[in-house]
Amino acid sequence: STLSSAPAPAPPSRKRKPPETCWGQELAGGGTHAKAEPLSAAFRQRFCAACQSDGLLIPASRVRVVDPLGSAAPFNQHGGGVWNTAEGGAPSPLWPAHRVVNQTTGCDGPKLVLLRDPTTATIPGLLAVPCAPGMIAFRVGRTLQPTALPPLLLESLPPLPLPPLPPQPLESSGLPPQPPPLAPPSFQASSSAASSPPASWELDFDFGTGVDLSRRAEELFDELLSPPASPPDCTARPPAKSEQRQAATRTASAPLAAAVSGTVARASATLGALARAMRELCADDMQVAASRSAGDEMPAFAKRYPAPDPAA
Repeated sequence: STLSSAPAPAPPSRKRKPPETCWGQELAGGGTHAKAEPLSAAFRQRFCAACQSDGLLIPASRVRVVDPLGSAAPFNQHGGGVWNTAEGGAPSPLWPAHRVVNQTTGCDGPKLVLLRDPTTATIPGLLAVPCAPGMIAFRVGRTLQPTALPPLLLESLPPLPLPPLPPQPLESSGLPPQPPPLAPPSFQASSSAASSPPASWELDFDFGTGVDLSRRAEELFDELLSPPASPPDCTARPPAKSEQRQAATRTASAPLAAAVSGTVARASATLGALARAMRELCADDMQVAASRSAGDEMPAFAKRYPAPDPAA
């Protein structure tokens, strides 16, 4: 037998929330806004497409700054409405109907509070925005973040409270403790101080050295103030690497060159002596030849060293 296949049940359709009033219309205090079609419970989905892309403008008279030094600060309730109110829709005891913005992680500046109704009354824990009358621009994200403010009025800023000074211990006289007196300069008592009152004091300082140092300081100061004798050579350049190598080669070969020069000088002296001896021998030979041709007596050196007999 064949089993009859029953059709699978269709998944439950996600019910889309009906359009609701744009929160930008309520926060801005009027204007014509399209309906918001939220796809989730995110804060951004409470606004129409125009507010999500262009932002919205809120009068500065309805914007307050949370006092960081205040003892209590407002917060957003987890309800379905745009305004935070007390039970039954009535304003809370401390604050009127409001909305806290610029309070999420990543926001710049202090937390801001948007009031539903403009007022000039002092609200506990809230400070007026120190700016000229006008509109404050907000962009829509995880919360409302200000993007443009009217000109600030710095003179209206309240003075910052100074931290209290730490208590100082009081002495028995009831006055604060005084700083210790300064130490006296380094003096040395003379030998006669112990014997003759009042004590005489002498400076432990060599005045001669001080005078020399003072004169040397004056000379250095004059050298600094006096213009140079010749202008500095701004075109001077450091030697190139090739010039540095040549200088190093000359320095290394200086001993060898000196030794070669000495050897050449000694060889020149030896050659000069040999040349003088050759010239003397040639002069003696010429003198012997001249004597023989004239029949004169042989010179003394020829007698000492007679010429060999060719017949022998």
